[in-house]
This record gives sequence, C-alpha cells and structure tokens, in this order.
Amino acid sequence: MMLIDFLPLHVSISFSFSANWYFKRSHGQVEYTKRVLLDEPATKARMDVDGARLRHEFLPEMFPSPGKMKPSVSLGIGLATIPHFLYKAPAMYFPYQEPWTDVLVQAGENPLDVVTCIDEARIEELYAPLAAQKDVLLQQFRPGEVSIGPPDQQGPMNLLFKLVGERIYHYMLKKKDLAHRLFENITTTYINSHRYFRRLVHGMKPSQKATFQVAECCSYLESPALVEEFNLKYDTLCAEALGPMRLHSCGESTHNLEAFSKFKIIWAELGFGTDLKMARRLLVQPDTGPVELSCRINPKRLLSLKPADIVKDVEFILDGVKGGPASIASVGVDHGTPRENLLAAMARVERYNDEKALEDA
Repeated sequence: MMLIDFLPLHVSISFSFSANWYFKRSHGQVEYTKRVLLDEPATKARMDVDGARLRHEFLPEMFPSPGKMKPSVSLGIGLATIPHFLYKAPAMYFPYQEPWTDVLVQAGENPLDVVTCIDEARIEELYAPLAAQKDVLLQQFRPGEVSIGPPDQQGPMNLLFKLVGERIYHYMLKKKDLAHRLFENITTTYINSHRYFRRLVHGMKPSQKATFQVAECCSYLESPALVEEFNLKYDTLCAEALGPMRLHSCGESTHNLEAFSKFKIIWAELGFGTDLKMARRLLVQPDTGPVELSCRINPKRLLSLKPADIVKDVEFILDGVKGGPASIASVGVDHGTPRENLLAAMARVERYNDEKALEDA
C-alpha cells in the first residue's frame, strides 16, 4: 500500500516520568521498595493515585486532576518479573528506581542449565505470589474500583540479555546452535508467561489472541543479519501464538529498519535520532498500510536543553512521520526537567495539528 500524503492529521504527545521523579517530587512518599511493590499491593494502588496527583500538580496543561480516579496496578515487579520469579534471579530494590536483576548465568556455567523452558503448570506455581497480589486487591477494593494488569514481560532478546549478559551476542555470532536453543527456551517461556497473565487478569483461554508488545532494546547492538536470524524468527513465533505484535525499540534504530520491515507489526516505537523518513518508507504492511509510529524524545535532552532545542527535536519528528499515523512520547522524564521544555513540545505539536486541520478544511 502507498503512503498517505495527508496523514497524520493529528499527532498526540505524551510524557511519562521516571521512578526517581516520583520519589523526589513526593519527598519519598512514592517509593519502589519490596514492601510496596510486592508485600502491600493496596499501597501500590494508592501510589498510582498519588502519582497522578503529582503529575497534575507539575503539568496541569497535560494531566487532569485525578479526582476519584480508579487506580491501575501492574502485577509483579516490572521488567524484572520474569527473571526474578521464573528464573530466580535475585531482585534488587531501590526506593528511587524500579527493581533490577543482575546477569544470572555465571562465567563457566552452561547457560542451558539456567535458561530452561518453563511449562505452563510450573509457571502457575512460580507466579503464585502474583496471583495472591490480585486476590488481596480484589479483597480491599470493590468490584470495578481497581484496574489490574500484567507486568512488563519484555521480549525474548531482552530477557536473554538480562539472564545471560553480553555473552548472548557472542553465542549469536560464534555458537549459533547454542543461541538458537536459548532462544527456543526463552520464547516458549515468554509465550507461556503471557498466557498465564491473560488467564489470570482477563480470563482468556490459551487459544485466544490479543495485541502484545515485544521489547527490542537490545537489538541496538545487533547487526541487521542477526536481527533477522534470531529476533525476527522468535518474535514471529510469539506473534503466531499470542496475536498482533507491537514492536518497541527505544534506541536509535536506523541500522535495523530494513530488518524491522520484515516483522509483521501493527505499531513501532522508535528511539530519538532514528531516520523517521526511512522508517515511514519501510514500515508499511501490505494489508493495512503505514504502521503507526511512536517516536521518542530523549528525556536527557528534555532535562538539559532549552525550549528552542526541544522544538527542533519535535519538528524533526513531525517532518519524518508524514505519510501515516504517528505519536510522540518521552518516557523516563527525570526530576529537574524544566516545565518550559515540556510546554514547548506540547505547543509545537498543537500548532502542527491546528495547521493540518486548516489544510484539510
């Protein structure tokens, strides 16, 4: 399908803030400790409301007053959930940062002894503490008063990097049979993890399909050939099992756009600096047309540059995404980021939308 000259008619912009931002804005009242994230799910729910209040106080131009908002709780401990609960990687907790796990496979250890294929029955046992989280929430909130969702489950490549470390790249280059066996194991586990949470949270059957997001942060260090050999193969298996795929690649991704064009995706998130004109040209699906692009503004630039510089960053994105649907986001906006920079970005997007509306009229 061809690109569409008049799109995007409307571009949205959004900001999400780092754990450090919430911790410091709340003077330590919003914290990311084990007590809050695992032991007291109701406190975690209240923290979501506190976060909405902090966002409104800081940027009411974007974030409405939370009022009597329904809190949203993701089970688990974010991107550390699968490494910690399924593979027993020790989790580290910090009040100002989301939980983290170090590399699990040690030098000299056979990675296949660690990164095993975990079946659905075993996953149900290992995730029992998270099912208990859900039960506590449903006991402490009335029906419909809290929204419960799955954790960030990342993607096969990101999970292998977390578990195996940088050695995974060596295996992909020099020990391909081993690398493929690791990918097979983690992909099956990843699919089973998704199916577990879909059943737990939404009551879905394993055969039911739904949109899911695969994180490709670690493809930044791969060649396009490796992305096609490994990431494309195993992400496609995930999509066949789970449903329509959204692709997240938060780093500068130009060198992998040709490879990404072979993924069957409905949405792509691309890091700041990516050649968006090239992305728009390549990321087109034969049956649905141009893929929706979510384009990142670097939060470090929001923190350190002037409003005029941020406007140029926004204009770089707006110029690149012509020809299809798009949005702009900055994830991990840190404490100390000037309001003026966020307002400048919002104003430039609003002006763009007004101009496009006039052109269309």
